[in-house]
Amino acid sequence: MTGSKPSKSTLPAKVRIIEAAAARFSRYSYEETGLRDIAADAKVDVAYVHRCFGSKERLFAQALAAVSSQEQMVSSSRDFMAQAFTEEFFRKRRRGDGDAHPLSIFIRSLTSAEARRVLRKSLAEDYVRPLSERLEDSTSLRAALILAFLAGVGIFRDALEVDAFQEPRGGRFERLFHDIITRIIEMDVAPPKGRELVGSRISGVQKRRRPRRRADLDSE
Repeated sequence: MTGSKPSKSTLPAKVRIIEAAAARFSRYSYEETGLRDIAADAKVDVAYVHRCFGSKERLFAQALAAVSSQEQMVSSSRDFMAQAFTEEFFRKRRRGDGDAHPLSIFIRSLTSAEARRVLRKSLAEDYVRPLSERLEDSTSLRAALILAFLAGVGIFRDALEVDAFQEPRGGRFERLFHDIITRIIEMDVAPPKGRELVGSRISGVQKRRRPRRRADLDSE
C-alpha cells in the first residue's frame, strides 16, 4: 500500500507559505510578486506571513532554498555530474506547470537588485563553492562556467522560448547539452607549466636591459 501525498490544506502554514512563494516567484518577477498574493495562495493572513518571515527578501531566500536541488548536482561523483546537471535542467519538462523550479525563479528575479543579493549569495555558497571543491578547481572557473551555461540556455528556452530548445526529452538538444557540460567538467584550467616562470624571466630581462637603451648609450 502506498501513501498518498498530503493535500496542501493539511500542510503546516509555514510550509504552505513557502510553497506558494516558490510557485509565485517561479511564474512572476520579484517585483510582481506580493506578500498578499502569496498569503492568499497559502490561505493565511498576510500579517502571519510578516510575522513568520519578516520581509519578502527573507521569504524569497527560503523559497529558493526549498526548491533548490543543488545537493544532488554538486554531490554527484565527477563521472555522473554531467548527467545530474542534465536531469536537473530538463526536470521541468516532466513536472506539472504548477511546480516551482529554481532556474525559473532565478531567471524571473534577475531584474531586482534585492533578489540579486539573495541569488548571488545562494550561487556562491550553495553551488560555486561546493562544485569547485568537487571538481578540485581552486579557480572556480569551471563551476561558474557550468552555472552560466545553465542560466543562459535556460533564458533562451524558458523566457525567450527559442524554438530549437523546445524539443521533447531525449532529443539532440538534451544530448548536446550533456556533452557540453561534460566538456566543461573535463577542461584543464590549470595554467600551462612554465608560463609564470617564463613571464618572470621576460620581465627580468626587460628590467635589466632597460638601462642599456640606445638613448642612454648616446648620452654616455
